[in-house]
Order: sequence, then structure tokens, then C-alpha cells
Amino acid sequence: MRAGAVAAALALAALLAGCAGTSATPSPSGEPTPSDATTPLTAVEAGDCYDEADADSVTVVDCTTAHGYEVFASLLLADGDYVQSTISADAEARCRTAFGTFIGLEFDASALGLRYVAPSERTWEQGDREVLCVAFDPAGPTGGSLAGAAR
Repeated sequence: MRAGAVAAALALAALLAGCAGTSATPSPSGEPTPSDATTPLTAVEAGDCYDEADADSVTVVDCTTAHGYEVFASLLLADGDYVQSTISADAEARCRTAFGTFIGLEFDASALGLRYVAPSERTWEQGDREVLCVAFDPAGPTGGSLAGAAR
């Protein structure tokens, strides 16, 4: 079953490739503004929670409310030539490591899922090296952060 989850993560990464988080749309208090409006994936960052996603945007929501996905890490890849298989393998390995630290349980022992968003060839050429690591519960939406969930 884990191979299927990894394949799904790779498929999502390919679908969402080219997206990197920089900053969420802040409210006057500096916190992300939850709304029904979509946020470009280029504006999503670690600590954001979201529901619906397409190739270009997500619906960012307050993490204390029910949500489908939580961005738990933003990682930078090393410079070099763009080789999608190498980038995907590096992104997956680094997100798995960050997953264990964030969730409190290694990915292979967890009931939770993992996705990542990696640079596309086009954005790589523009200097994009950021990978976003995303945790989710395959059973459905969660309320609150998955940090330390250990499940």
C-alpha cells in the first residue's frame, strides 16, 4: 500500500510541479487569511493548511478548522542540472525525513499520507529550488495541526 501512496505523491508532484511557497496572503494580524478564495501555490508556505487544490492554487484555511492538507516543511534542493527523477527522489527522501520529525513517527509506520510539490523544469530554470512537504489523513479532514500526531 505504501508504494501506491508514494506513486500518488509522485503523480501529484508532477501535476503540481513548478510551485513553490514564498508567503501566504496575510491578514492585518500577519496570519494567513482563511477564505473561500484560492491562493496561488506560489504563495503557500510551511504552516499553511488547505483543502481543495488544482494545478495552480489551493484554498488556504485556518489550521484549527477541518482541512485536508497541512504544509509542514519547505526545503531547498541543491543547484545542478534539472533531472526530474533525481529531483523527485531527493524531494521524497527529504520530505520523508521531515515527516518523521514533524509527525513524531516515521512515514512507513504512519497512517498519515505524504505529498510534495517540487519545481518544474521551467521554474528550475528561473532559480526555483523549493520543495513543499504536505501531510494529510487519507481517512478525511482533520481539525488542528498534525504536528506531533504520532499516528
